[in-house]
Amino acid sequence: MLRANKILVNSNFTAQKFLSALNVELVNCPDILYPSVQLMSATIKNTSVDEKYKSFLTINRFERKKDIFLAIHAYVRMLSMCEESNLCMTRLLVAGGYDSRLIENVEYISELSREAKRLSHRKSITFLPSISSSRKRQILMESLCLLYTPMEEHFGIVPLEAMSASTPVIAVDSGGPKETVENEKTGFLCASSSEEFAMAMYRIYNDPMLASFIGSSGRYHVCRKFDRTDFGVKLSEIVQEVLFSSKS
Repeated sequence: MLRANKILVNSNFTAQKFLSALNVELVNCPDILYPSVQLMSATIKNTSVDEKYKSFLTINRFERKKDIFLAIHAYVRMLSMCEESNLCMTRLLVAGGYDSRLIENVEYISELSREAKRLSHRKSITFLPSISSSRKRQILMESLCLLYTPMEEHFGIVPLEAMSASTPVIAVDSGGPKETVENEKTGFLCASSSEEFAMAMYRIYNDPMLASFIGSSGRYHVCRKFDRTDFGVKLSEIVQEVLFSSKS
């Protein structure tokens, strides 16, 4: 029977899930090779092309396990903390992968839209299904912060993309983001509750200096730990190690 000379996984969380699923103890545990992202252009951050708005952003596939309801409920709760005169100055962008051939995608975006309407905030919550890569980069650069809501995500590349754009991340304190987001430095790790998310959102919204500091720290963090050049070097070292061990 053929066997792998080396097993790579994308996070410590994935490694734990891998070993748990196999229910065996391996002599050599999986190696961790974190995915990387390409840094976005280092330009002065703009909160929105339409400067009258401050945009909060969530990007996920339109699947129930992504818990996009959390982003909607947190946004509405955060608005209750703001002064009445500022309520019309914010919006929530709900973007992500969408396929009209998939029943769950169709049903879920409809459920989210109905919930936004029920909460009387349909006009301030904008759905952006199946956006292009260029549009995705644009809204990442423009948004005040990213809301990342999935539980037990094995890695989660979107928080890295946000940090590379100097955009603070608010994520559930679970899975891959625990290894990529530095709490209170490059973003906030919160319980999966609208109250905790809303408090973190309000801090970012109400303190531009804090938002700028966290955004800059996030970009530096990605440069230091998730750069594509470093990823290539680490992968090359692993390949060389496997080739050397197979010859000996």
